[in-house]
Amino acid sequence: MADWLSDKHTTFHATFNLVLTFFANEENRIRLGLQNPGGTPTPDGQTPSLQQLTLLGQWYYNEFVPKATAVNLAYNAWEEYSQRTPGDTLRLNDTQKALKNELRHLHKILKAYPWVTNTDLQILGFPIRHASTHTPSPVPTSYPAADQIASPTPGTVIIHFHDSESHKTAKPKGAHGALMRYAAIDQSPTSMEELSNTVFSTTSPITLHFDLSMRGKTIYFTMCWENMTGRYGDYGPIASVIIG
Repeated sequence: MADWLSDKHTTFHATFNLVLTFFANEENRIRLGLQNPGGTPTPDGQTPSLQQLTLLGQWYYNEFVPKATAVNLAYNAWEEYSQRTPGDTLRLNDTQKALKNELRHLHKILKAYPWVTNTDLQILGFPIRHASTHTPSPVPTSYPAADQIASPTPGTVIIHFHDSESHKTAKPKGAHGALMRYAAIDQSPTSMEELSNTVFSTTSPITLHFDLSMRGKTIYFTMCWENMTGRYGDYGPIASVIIG
């Protein structure tokens, strides 16, 4: 199968800039899970505050955007044909290679989110989901149970988990990993919509990092298993931990 990310500099440049343009819009960031709803509106093109961003949003601004900026700078120098040097081409190749890994990572995450549509993926320049002709992988009937919850250092929460039907098994057969929904709210949530942040992990534990201004606040969370085809099982009981 051909790589969906082109090695041609002009084509690749156009592809990742679709992502930057899409997520420059606050409504798109909120809808696809990079930014929490509420708070002071962020003008297009400006970076939201750390407190407004989900873990995916923090990764996007801390990892993806700097690498995309490096590619844009290298591309602008390379595009000046009359002044182009071998070093310009080498620099563009290196920065483009680093960004390719981040694009694949972002595509994998967004494709697994049930609220991200094929239309969203198309606008971002990503491959869409295709209906499978294989026998569907069963969804686990159990859920990830938290067995150790701690806040060992300021602003950090670590949650160890295992399969709810077996203390000897980290995850059940057919499970790809655990999806956690969580939020820092004043009281136990009455609906899943209140747990507006998400994080996914294929291994235990899950580690969450928060701004130090969040110390003392309570994080409520629940987890479910995701199977190998991106389908989700039932969520377990809602638990909580105070950010130390």
